[in-house]
Amino acid sequence: MPGPSRKERHSSSSDLEAESLILHRLSTDASGTSRIQSVSGASDPTPRVTDAYDDLDADYDVKSPRMEKLPARGVLEDSNNSTRIDKTGRPAWFRGILEGDVPGMTGGRGAGMSASMAQRNRKQRARCMRLSMIVGGGLLVIGAFVFALGPKVGVDPNKFYDYMGDKWYGDSGVIPFEFNKPVGFPGFYTTGVPPDFAEHMTRTAAAPTQTIGSSPMQTTIPGFQDANFKPFEHMGPLTPYLSSSGWGVDDSKYSGTPTSSSGTSCRLTQAHMLHRHGARYPTAGGPPDVLRDFLRQNPALRYSGSLAFLNNYKFGVGEELLTPVGRGQLYDSGVKAALLYGKLVSDDLAELDAHNKPKTLFARAGSQQRIVDSGLAWLNGFFGSNWTSTTSFEIQIEHPGYNTTTAPEFACPAWSHSGNSPGGAMADRWAETYLQDAMLRFGKDFGGAKLTSTLLFAMQQMCSYDTVAFGYSDFCGLFTRQEWLDYEYAWDLKFMNTNGATSPLGKAYGLGWVNELVSRLTKTPWNQDTQTSENSTLNLDSTTFPLDRRFYVDFTHDSTITSVLAALELPNFEEALKVPEGGKGVDEKRNFKTSKVVPFAARLVVEVWKCDTKEEEELVRFKLNDAVIPLSQYKECEERKDGLCRKGNLLKALAGRNGKGWWDKCKV
Repeated sequence: MPGPSRKERHSSSSDLEAESLILHRLSTDASGTSRIQSVSGASDPTPRVTDAYDDLDADYDVKSPRMEKLPARGVLEDSNNSTRIDKTGRPAWFRGILEGDVPGMTGGRGAGMSASMAQRNRKQRARCMRLSMIVGGGLLVIGAFVFALGPKVGVDPNKFYDYMGDKWYGDSGVIPFEFNKPVGFPGFYTTGVPPDFAEHMTRTAAAPTQTIGSSPMQTTIPGFQDANFKPFEHMGPLTPYLSSSGWGVDDSKYSGTPTSSSGTSCRLTQAHMLHRHGARYPTAGGPPDVLRDFLRQNPALRYSGSLAFLNNYKFGVGEELLTPVGRGQLYDSGVKAALLYGKLVSDDLAELDAHNKPKTLFARAGSQQRIVDSGLAWLNGFFGSNWTSTTSFEIQIEHPGYNTTTAPEFACPAWSHSGNSPGGAMADRWAETYLQDAMLRFGKDFGGAKLTSTLLFAMQQMCSYDTVAFGYSDFCGLFTRQEWLDYEYAWDLKFMNTNGATSPLGKAYGLGWVNELVSRLTKTPWNQDTQTSENSTLNLDSTTFPLDRRFYVDFTHDSTITSVLAALELPNFEEALKVPEGGKGVDEKRNFKTSKVVPFAARLVVEVWKCDTKEEEELVRFKLNDAVIPLSQYKECEERKDGLCRKGNLLKALAGRNGKGWWDKCKV
């Protein structure tokens, strides 16, 4: 029997090779790449929440955890060795079909017949396969449309895409989804160099015969002229965590268990914690970057006097990631929370939720890496390494077009408009004034180059950043007591006028979390009609926004805590801060000091207490960085020495928040 013609052989070979490549493509696409990557692996830049001096115009690479887990080139995802492919794209199992082996037919004419039969069989199989590919491809297309546009589990399909980027994708693309999984969108970050004892501990502040101490950082400045002043307590949002000195309530008497009007002890029934991330590297685009670039671009400069250390200084910090000190701060906070609120969580774990499943500790975090890492450190401090078995760790996407109350700016289209963030410019103007003496003092030692207020402001920041990254910084001893106080006020100007009560959008940013707090306090479903930065897809589902917990914790940014305080309209935090004329006029007694309000690892806690009285009244207490905020500043709340307020009266004080048009300014 004559063999197939050259044309037939060529046609058959081309068809089979095309089918091989199609099968390889379908096998690859079937892994879910097209669906998931379009959401969690976006190729567009990833801006960041407005921590200090963010540069929102910079380009960033988005790292996809899924792409990093893909097998080596030439191996299909989720496959074994049988699917290893050659250079033409043929997996091993398919090469047997191409070779046309037919058992029992060998040699001579049998070989020709077997070849001919194999050829006809291949053609028949090819037709069947083409037909199956067409049918399968059609089903895949139909399935994709149903998946993308069809109803989602637990979500009203008419409301899924109804508000900006208010949507969610878990591992399965629907909710309820599997908790404790990263969602991508980690933001921009770079790692720093590892600490080097020989380099960073050339000087210590310990007294003779004493060790440095148990703290991982050295915050005592050798040779500082004012022994009673502690600069590390006045570094604005870069201040290492410390308990607040108080907000007007005697914390030694009233920060513990309150008592009822009859003198009996109250019992704690609920707690809500809003927690800032821990100490981190600098954010990109700020004064530290200016200093870094200056030092790199001028390697020949020789510095003298107090700046002589710059001759050997190495700029080693990274950008935007937690430092080891930051992880430690959150771990310690988790341990402390376990001691304070462990009973609330334990009682939750002993019960079933509305879906007849065991309750878990419900924690939320934004997707930026330092926020996720802060949550992980806190949970390890609270539970230990087995926290995954007792915690629902919901990671919400921080990215333009996605709603989340832990990074509300991304849901506010007007956040980057000119004039809506005046605080940064005010801080820069103040730095130009208060650093005049320092420019004169160090100008002669700056190697002949021009010393600017921006470079000096960067050096003040690097005191904090180097200390939390490496344990010590030579920058700290350069500045006077007054310059540290003025530096603190520069941060106060920035935050109050960009995210605080006197900023154009501050109350709008914080409104969403306050709405969620009221829902949790009253165990009332979240109201979509008053939506601002809340994610309705999550908040409309009881799995992703439960209302039956005794304890909640959300991990966020300093800017968000500032905005939540603004939305709460606490009069003591609504001070108008302005750039002092003539360099004088800073109010040392002001309530809003970022060092006290939003240090690294800051936390705002709302506690609910039930007291044994005839009315079984519930009382609410606000604590900011361990100190009680007096709620009597609300006209609806009674005057009390312990700072508490009846829950009903507090809710009256917050009742009109959604009718004041704050969020309307975001839509401009």
